[in-house]
Amino acid sequence: AALYLDCVVDYHRAMAGAVAGGPGAEEGIERLIRAHLDWVVSARPRARFLFEQVRAEWLALIRAEREAENARFAAAIEDWRRPHVVAGRLRDLSPMVFFALLAGPAQMLCRAFLAGTSAEDPRQAADDLIAGARRALLA
Repeated sequence: AALYLDCVVDYHRAMAGAVAGGPGAEEGIERLIRAHLDWVVSARPRARFLFEQVRAEWLALIRAEREAENARFAAAIEDWRRPHVVAGRLRDLSPMVFFALLAGPAQMLCRAFLAGTSAEDPRQAADDLIAGARRALLA
């Protein structure tokens, strides 16, 4: 459970760091997708553990810490995203839908990469993933 939480914190740090400093909407989308892909590839054992080894029985042991960490991460992303929504640069979606459209396709490629069903480095698809996310998220 502690290792799982440490992996979540590490991933969140990489993602929140991608939009630290308030990049524009298009640049932020690009940075978030590249951060996601880079973290999965560079931290492959941790990413695989995070994606594949979650167990409900031990997640209960870190429920409060996990919820607090998820809230910190959500706030960091919202601090970047909300001004762009208000300014009309990003679509006004729930945070969950926003993140699903942002990272969902990348998650598919990363899961295949981590499971070994695809040998292709998911970063090779970054430009296409970014283009798709921009079409889905930009207002």
